[in-house]
Amino acid sequence: MPFTLLQLLYFYAILLSLSVERLRASELLESLTIGVTEPVLVPLNSLPEGLVADPELGLVRHVKLIGQVVHEANQSVRGLFETRAVRTPDGDLLLMFPEGNHYAAAAEKVNDMIAYRSNDNGKTWDGPSVGFDINYSQHGFIPLIPKGSAR
Repeated sequence: MPFTLLQLLYFYAILLSLSVERLRASELLESLTIGVTEPVLVPLNSLPEGLVADPELGLVRHVKLIGQVVHEANQSVRGLFETRAVRTPDGDLLLMFPEGNHYAAAAEKVNDMIAYRSNDNGKTWDGPSVGFDINYSQHGFIPLIPKGSAR
């Protein structure tokens, strides 16, 4: 059965919402159910062309994409949000994201900005560390690096 672009986009959205913990290599599902009112069952051994089930990451990805698990949220938090990465002027990769509940979830502090740094183009990562130790919740970090500067 061919998939429309909208179905594939929906498929990717569902996959991105699945947690790595639920789909670990030893627990990789045999199929995915996509949709609610008219669900479509997609066996992992017959995914649409260009998609593969990656047991190491615990998700379905395009064959040309590669990835790695850098961080897993603590079971007591709701999730990871607004992940951002930038290449610093020195060439390191800096990855930052709020961990905890979403910043709009409560009036008090509900998350911390977590940081990881890689100086070998993402092969290994140093972290986690708290990027900003402040008394209010964080949103996606947007690193502003003035063009031509060393900051």
